[in-house]
Amino acid sequence: EYNDILREKRDMRDVLAKYTDLVDRLRDEIENQKTLKKKMDAILKELADPATDKKRIPVLERKFRNLMKKQQALNRNLNELAKEMDSFVRDNPLYDLESEFGKYLKQYAEKLRESSAINTADMKRLSSKTQYSLTGAPIVLTSEQHEVVRDLDLETEVGSVVVDSYLENSAQLAAGTPFAEVTLETEDGNFQRWLLRVGIESGEWAARREDVAGQDGFQAPPPWLSWIPAESEVFAQRYRARWNPPDSVRATRLTLTRLPALPSKVGIAILDLELRP
Repeated sequence: EYNDILREKRDMRDVLAKYTDLVDRLRDEIENQKTLKKKMDAILKELADPATDKKRIPVLERKFRNLMKKQQALNRNLNELAKEMDSFVRDNPLYDLESEFGKYLKQYAEKLRESSAINTADMKRLSSKTQYSLTGAPIVLTSEQHEVVRDLDLETEVGSVVVDSYLENSAQLAAGTPFAEVTLETEDGNFQRWLLRVGIESGEWAARREDVAGQDGFQAPPPWLSWIPAESEVFAQRYRARWNPPDSVRATRLTLTRLPALPSKVGIAILDLELRP
């Protein structure tokens, strides 16, 4: 009988220790969530402020994506904790206290799963809002530097790709000539591709110059923006093209490649490269 009492005390001590550990870990994760939310809200507020320096936007986006990674890890921890809470009670509990603790923990577990699901939905929404630019600064693709590759920090749902660009020394190219390719690598290992063509998705920056516009067969799409370069009296043009994949895809990598058949003197200026939901 004395041994039974000792065993009962030991069992009760173990049950209480396990319950206390789960509750303490739950409190820690709640504090982690509060800290993450505070940091993410601060970055979103700065991104939404028109007064924010444009040069800071890529930095803020990187910080936000790092926080999103931490949120993903926290969501995994919440789901693992919920599983442990579900399995807290033994198949044949010996004590009423164990059963009572189990009831409370199952309620916590359900709330944790709900919280994780809400977090995941918010992450998808916020991720789409913060995929502003994958370039940061303008990039000129040449025969030497012929590719832009961006690994996406999150499996990003892509409904469309937007490219702002112009071409240099391209006036002699026939309209419709492919000059670059955008490739989306998806989470299932497949690829979706988009060909960019002269005079359709982009065009010569100096399209308004008489010696360019007067060439037989020359074609440029409507400009997205125009400006007067330094030491020039002719408006320069940049162009915006948008591609909607057949179906929204979850992308892990984006590649923009200058096609090797392009004459070496032709340059491609990529001014902005965006993913949109």
